[in-house]
Amino acid sequence: MNTAVTPFISYLIEKGLICEEDLEKIVSSNGAPKDISIEELLLTSGVTTEDKIQFCLEEFYGVPMVTPEDYPREQGFTLIEIMIVVIIIGLLAALVAPRLFGKLTTAKQKSAKAQIELFGTALDALRLDTGRYPTTEEGLKAFREKPSGLESWSGLYLPKEVPVDPWGEPYIFKSPGEHEEYDLFSYGLDGTEGGEGENQDVVNWKDMGR
Repeated sequence: MNTAVTPFISYLIEKGLICEEDLEKIVSSNGAPKDISIEELLLTSGVTTEDKIQFCLEEFYGVPMVTPEDYPREQGFTLIEIMIVVIIIGLLAALVAPRLFGKLTTAKQKSAKAQIELFGTALDALRLDTGRYPTTEEGLKAFREKPSGLESWSGLYLPKEVPVDPWGEPYIFKSPGEHEEYDLFSYGLDGTEGGEGENQDVVNWKDMGR
């Protein structure tokens, strides 16, 4: 039989893995190879195990044949590894959180002190125009609303509405004051007189921490 065979079929013949009778199963009458996969071709020639199929393919092509099992598998974290990571995060949080919250507390107190000083500047300007500070009843709203009887009032003395303190509470204004001509202060986080840390009062008559 005059047949045209593919290089792989030639390889099988050379290795003695296929005979004349097998050619009739894989080559059509016109000599062209039938539509058959290499695996089917090997099974036809009696190579019936996966190891032998891979061996023939590797030898013929000259390179190892990579199978899905050869690809690296992604491995998840073990329970111990996860626990170690959680412990490390906990330790870092224990070290960093107090410092972070401490800076936040200081920032709020400094903000309150800066606002009180700004109010002091506005109160001094109002006093220059009217000859006196607002009374306790008139309060800080006198920055933007003309108190009755103050004809020389020439506000606005604040460009925006009077803000609340960093803890969301109104500033307390007393005029005349117990410590100065007027007392202006915030009770801090706890909203009550006295306290330490973030609960410390922020006042106009002394610096913070004293």
